[in-house]
Amino acid sequence: LQVFKLPSGEFDKVATRFSLPVRAVAFSPSGTNIAAAGDDDGIKLVNVSDSKVFRTLKAGPYTRALAYECDGKFLASVSAHGHLQIWDTTTGTAFSLQKAAPKVDTASPARCGLAWHPDGSLLALSDTNNGITLYEKLSWDPIMHLDGHTAPVNSLQFSPNGLYIASASRDNDVIIWDVSQKSVITKCKAPAVLSALAWHPGKEENILAGISEDGCITLWRDVIPEHLPRPANMDDPSPGLEADNHDDGTADLDGEGHSDGDMEMSTSPAENSECANDAGVLSGDTAGSMEAGPRVRPQPNILMKNQMLSGVSGEGKRRWLAYNVSGCISSREDDGFCVVEVSFHDTSRHRKRVPLLNDFYHFSMASLGATGALFASTSNADAPSMVMYRPFESWAPNSDWTVGLPAGEEACAVAAGESFCAVATSRQLLRVFSAAGKRTRHLSVTSIPGRVVAMAAHGNLVAVVWHAGMPAQDGHQALAYSLYRVDGQELVHSGMLCLSPQSSLSWMGFSEEGMLATHDSLGVMRLRSSVYGGCWVPVFEVSKGCSENQTCWPIGISSSEIYCIISAASASGPQVVPRPVLSVLPLHIPVVAVDAVSAQLEADALRLHVCVTHMQDLENEIEAAQRDADKALLRVFHAAIKAEKIARALEVAAQLVLPASLQGALKLATHHRCDASVVAFNFLVKQAHSHVVSKPGHGLQGDCAC
Repeated sequence: LQVFKLPSGEFDKVATRFSLPVRAVAFSPSGTNIAAAGDDDGIKLVNVSDSKVFRTLKAGPYTRALAYECDGKFLASVSAHGHLQIWDTTTGTAFSLQKAAPKVDTASPARCGLAWHPDGSLLALSDTNNGITLYEKLSWDPIMHLDGHTAPVNSLQFSPNGLYIASASRDNDVIIWDVSQKSVITKCKAPAVLSALAWHPGKEENILAGISEDGCITLWRDVIPEHLPRPANMDDPSPGLEADNHDDGTADLDGEGHSDGDMEMSTSPAENSECANDAGVLSGDTAGSMEAGPRVRPQPNILMKNQMLSGVSGEGKRRWLAYNVSGCISSREDDGFCVVEVSFHDTSRHRKRVPLLNDFYHFSMASLGATGALFASTSNADAPSMVMYRPFESWAPNSDWTVGLPAGEEACAVAAGESFCAVATSRQLLRVFSAAGKRTRHLSVTSIPGRVVAMAAHGNLVAVVWHAGMPAQDGHQALAYSLYRVDGQELVHSGMLCLSPQSSLSWMGFSEEGMLATHDSLGVMRLRSSVYGGCWVPVFEVSKGCSENQTCWPIGISSSEIYCIISAASASGPQVVPRPVLSVLPLHIPVVAVDAVSAQLEADALRLHVCVTHMQDLENEIEAAQRDADKALLRVFHAAIKAEKIARALEVAAQLVLPASLQGALKLATHHRCDASVVAFNFLVKQAHSHVVSKPGHGLQGDCAC
């Protein structure tokens, strides 16, 4: 790997050496490091100043593309087998997606299109359907597809302002895309297959450059029509998102059918530096020539149910699918498939070991419920997005099930409840399935108002969080939530989600008492309380519970403590091997008081008040349910009285719980002139007033011997 000086083109040094051909090279954003890989195993990270390899990422052979994120922390790589890996360059760990890109011949010069959005929020990759898939940072979920090529995409590049993508396919087609509209702006034929693309970084420039596999450089001028923002103009790119949406997007780059004037195209061999310098694309003044100014509006930063799913082992082949207070689900890559393991923290509750699962779908998410585990995968060339449920107990045969989602619909989040399985999809649908039976059935299919962010389940409750609008200019997220009761098919409550300024949602779940809880990327844990008509109360701050170089990954919460995994602040997630140690930290509401003793007492009082309010809400729900149950028993009682079945009427009356219900039974007995039973009813009413009803369903059968 050789380094040359610009603009002179003089040889500078040999950065590093490989045994086999080098296929991909990428400079870090700072320009101090180089990532290089090829047919050899591993990706070398080289310091430019002294040509020393300071880290080798443990990737497989035949790497075909490399791309650094804007801050240099993440490095994306694609192999000739189509496997995408996103590396954390600070730890050497990786998140992997199998068969995400098209396969290429290991002996050919063909590449895979790979590029980061300038603000680092999106990763664009050529997919297996001759299109481009955009993945979201940290969740690594596909959020957008661009379809228009008829052959695999060989190279692609975002414009400096992030509004456009240029892509070149192996049949020589070059397409310019409007990212926000998912539409084609211009299209043309290149003279040869392009292996790389580059935009001119000048603010007023409108030039795209490409270099072919045979070393020919091609320049396109006036690529973007005049009514749209220039590709490097970052002063205020947002008007371009609203500009003339009636363009049919079929104008050709060579001028045919274009109403904004002819666009110039020039080609020259790579050794002819005059043409390249004329466009300014390959000249030495490109570094640092982007003018300072606000970037494009931030893309929504979605984190799925568990941010810790990015945690992997040192070998980069193990990762978490789910982790909660009950147990964890991990996935280990094997030869062509994955092995999924379900483990429990308390082995006394689950004495039987759950068998390992050979995962041929490459599940990317999971949920560990009370009675089983729910898995989901993204689609690939071989299968649609798949959903699988496996119960823990095997006493009932054929109780597990697998279902494929419709074409074009991807699973985005999953949650397993006591008797249901919920799946939120890319079509903004919430699909609720029954948990048991070989032939599962839909319990409900409802629409979600926005793009789903996270989902969690507890008992018969399921909570869904979605984007309620575009983020603010400072990156603050606008998230909303809804809490549903599945067995009653009712909305419990909904509203806006509270997050710290300029933070994102990193975890959502339920407390042991059933309160909805959230944790944001700045380390603030909140509980949803019914006080003030429904509000979010901060109950924990990571800055108070951990040191400056530590962070915590929550897995559960109770009324007094948070259960979490403490790791280094620089870690992208908890390690998989060895299994991390769980920590318990006390909750503390941030109060302001004159002395520390008073602050602690006030914080405890507020925290306990939140818990008591929740318990009162539960008591109100129980009392309402008991009223409905007593109403049904009173109907049975009335029918028995009318039929003069006094013994049966007394049995039913003994099952009534609320004193008002017993008073109603007494009135019915008096109305129907059942004098023989009135004395017994009076006795039951007195007993009901003298007993404290602690639990619903506790009748007075033992007191009705009369």
